[in-house]
Amino acid sequence: MKKLKLMLLFVAFTTAMVSCKKENVSKSTIPDDTGSNPLSGRWVGKFGFGDETPDAYYSFKLKSDGTLDEMNSSNEKIGEGTWTLTGTIFKATHHYTSGSTFKDEATYDAATKTFSNGTWGYTTNSTDGGKWFMKKQ
Repeated sequence: MKKLKLMLLFVAFTTAMVSCKKENVSKSTIPDDTGSNPLSGRWVGKFGFGDETPDAYYSFKLKSDGTLDEMNSSNEKIGEGTWTLTGTIFKATHHYTSGSTFKDEATYDAATKTFSNGTWGYTTNSTDGGKWFMKKQ
């Protein structure tokens, strides 16, 4: 009888362990209700220095693998980097081919497909450069 109880306990334990699935947890939360990443694509907006109103052309081509290309107004690649979205907070680190590194942070609004209240900075700080915004094209 004791062996039967142990065997039943072993079978129950094994069944429970086999039926449990591991969840795939990612570093960032990227909304994906359509089977493709809604952030992928071209984003266009403006940036400014310090407290100036943003008025200089600014554009990213976001890729679904978490990488980005910075584009100029002629749609030529001038830099590259990485991005994440955690909740509604978008963060990016990118550098020009010349080597200058920048950090960006903004609030993502899925309903309007915009990045707003953006700040950017030099090297490791996302606030010491200026402000920016973008809208998905």
